[in-house]
Amino acid sequence: MALPIIPALPRLLRAGRRRPRLLAAAAAALVLPLTAAPSALADTTPPTGTVVQQGGIPQVVGGGNTSATTFFTAHLPSGVQGPVSAVLKFDPRQLPALGTVQAASHLHSTCAVDDSAYRPCQWRGQGAGTSGPWDTWLRLALPSAAAAPVMTWDVTISADYLALPDDRMLTGDVQLTDATGRVVADAAATVRYHKGTRPASWTGSLYGRDAAGTLWRYGGKYYYYPQSPFWPRAKVGGGWNAYTAITPLVSTNAAGDGDMVARDKDGVLWYYRHSGVPEQPFAPRIRVGAGWNIYRTVAGTGGHLDDLINGTRSGDLVAVDRDGVMWFYRATGNPSRPFAPRVRVGAGWNAYTQIVTFGDGLLARDASGVLWSYSRNDYDTGNAPLWPRVRVGAGWNIYTALSGTWAGDDHKYPALVAVDKSGQLWFYTLSVGQIPGPRVHVGGGWNTYTALF
Repeated sequence: MALPIIPALPRLLRAGRRRPRLLAAAAAALVLPLTAAPSALADTTPPTGTVVQQGGIPQVVGGGNTSATTFFTAHLPSGVQGPVSAVLKFDPRQLPALGTVQAASHLHSTCAVDDSAYRPCQWRGQGAGTSGPWDTWLRLALPSAAAAPVMTWDVTISADYLALPDDRMLTGDVQLTDATGRVVADAAATVRYHKGTRPASWTGSLYGRDAAGTLWRYGGKYYYYPQSPFWPRAKVGGGWNAYTAITPLVSTNAAGDGDMVARDKDGVLWYYRHSGVPEQPFAPRIRVGAGWNIYRTVAGTGGHLDDLINGTRSGDLVAVDRDGVMWFYRATGNPSRPFAPRVRVGAGWNAYTQIVTFGDGLLARDASGVLWSYSRNDYDTGNAPLWPRVRVGAGWNIYTALSGTWAGDDHKYPALVAVDKSGQLWFYTLSVGQIPGPRVHVGGGWNTYTALF
């Protein structure tokens, strides 16, 4: 290393022969910069470790029955103290507005660290947490563990359908911190998301009984196609002409969900619990009881909202007797005794020529052809299961049959199908309390059915 040049050095050397102390000071001036330089250039930043995502990029498929797995192996620097925490995080700018909330609610993971057992770990999005630096990010907190030279995190990821609106690659990082909050390792992480296929449970269904007593099922399509809302029909089975009334209790779907009741010619009511199998959507019937021929109309109203969320009920039932009095049968959730004793709702229901299940409520057509909607009263604990009626519109007496169904995704859009006197099927999207949009022609030949539900 070249020595620094000091302009006065020759003069100092000459003076040093006369003044030794002055020479010593000059020498010190030469030595001090050389010994001080290494200390001034030293890096005092603590060393950080490395993290590697292994096993390739996980392929997460929305609505699938499988989980993708990824692994993170960390080599920590020496001296890391206390438990090590880890978080997998993705920048919200990769997602739609408020997309971290949507994604976090529909992503599911289990995690393990080193040799521990897998356990659930929770995704969080914008607004979750308090005031941390990553609160707006889509993030997954991984389990903490005691510091070790080498640590491994295993993560499984599954997703509901439409966790994200489309296929996309998410790039982010995994970050490890020690007990003091210092980052001890940080590396890139990647997850590929595939939207997947809409589950059949997200689409409605329609059943028709023909003159021979054969029941047919029409599964709803995966998206809203008003001109062609159903897939080709599939045979359920024969013998259904034994019944004088058939009604779903709650909305049925293309996955084989939704319970139903049927009354036979002797007045015996039978309960059909859903099977969850589209090809054979109902389990063997269960006898409810006799005496139901006192009613001219029976219709399901859906279940009480809290009960349906808790999975304790399968749908309530209303029945109108020949005097026009409506009676309410609250569901018990017990297939062997599906309904509680009846409760009187009120009179005047003989004003209607047809009452059908619609969403979580009813549609009723009066003798002059005006259609009315009754929404389910989720707050009712007594004899008021329905809100006051709302007028939908006039002119509905041109139809010989009406039936509620669903259009779109996840039962978001109640819809109505109607058969006219020539057997043409018409499709209406209809929100309760709103005038329906223009009808759409589906096709002819639907007068082959003696019941549509």
